[in-house]
Amino acid sequence: MYLHLRYTHLYFQYELNYFIEVIEFLKYELLDANVKSEVVHCSKTFQNTVFVLYLISQLLLGKDPLNEESSEIFENIAQDLSNYKLRHLDISKKVIEFLGKKFKFLYFISKGVSQSTANNSALLNISLYNIFSESISLGQILPRSLEVSSDIVRCFFLINNEHGEFMENLPSDINAISNNLGRTILITNNNNLVSSVENNSLVLPIKYQCDLPALSPIFESIIIQSILIEYVKSKDLVI
Repeated sequence: MYLHLRYTHLYFQYELNYFIEVIEFLKYELLDANVKSEVVHCSKTFQNTVFVLYLISQLLLGKDPLNEESSEIFENIAQDLSNYKLRHLDISKKVIEFLGKKFKFLYFISKGVSQSTANNSALLNISLYNIFSESISLGQILPRSLEVSSDIVRCFFLINNEHGEFMENLPSDINAISNNLGRTILITNNNNLVSSVENNSLVLPIKYQCDLPALSPIFESIIIQSILIEYVKSKDLVI
C-alpha cells in the first residue's frame, strides 16, 4: 500500500512537470499536443484541454495566440507552475490540517470560468477520495443551500480576476458561506480578496498568479488535485 501511495505522489509530480513542458512546447508547435495515459482521472487532459481551447479561441477571434506578448505570458505561467511545484506539499498539508478529516461532503463553489474547475474537481473527488461532493455556482448556493448545512461539510471557493465588478460583494458572500457551511478554502488570484478574509478563521486563502483569467482553471485544478492526492495518502487509501 505504501509503495502504491508513493507511486501516486510521484505520478502527480510527473504530470505537473509534463504540463509545464506542454506549455513550452505549444508556444512553438501550435495544437500539436499528445496527452499520454493517465493514472489519476483528468490529471493531464483537463489542463491541456483548457490551454488548447484558449489557443483555438484566439484564432477564432483573428488573433495570434503565440505572439510575443502571449509567449511571455505563457513563460510566466510555466514559471509560476514550477514555483508552485516546490511548495505544493506544504500547501496541501496546511489545507488538510485546516479542514480536518471528519467531513463527509465537499462543495466546490465557483463563478465564471472557474465553474469548469469546480465540475472537474467534484468528479475527481468522487473517483479519488470517495466522498460525496457537488459543484455549484455562487448564484445557486445563496441563500437556500446555506439552510441545509452541518458540521460535516467543507467548501472550496474558486474565483479569479475576471469578475472585477463583483469583487466588492464577494467578501460578504465568502463570509456567509464559511459561517453557514463550515471551513472554506479560497483559491484565487485576487490580492484584495485574500486580504479581505485574513481575519476570518474559517477561511484559508490560497493565492496563485495568473495573468489570463481564461487559464485560471489550470492553476485551480492543479492546486485541488494536489490537495486531494495528499488527502488520499493521509488516510492510507488505495487508488
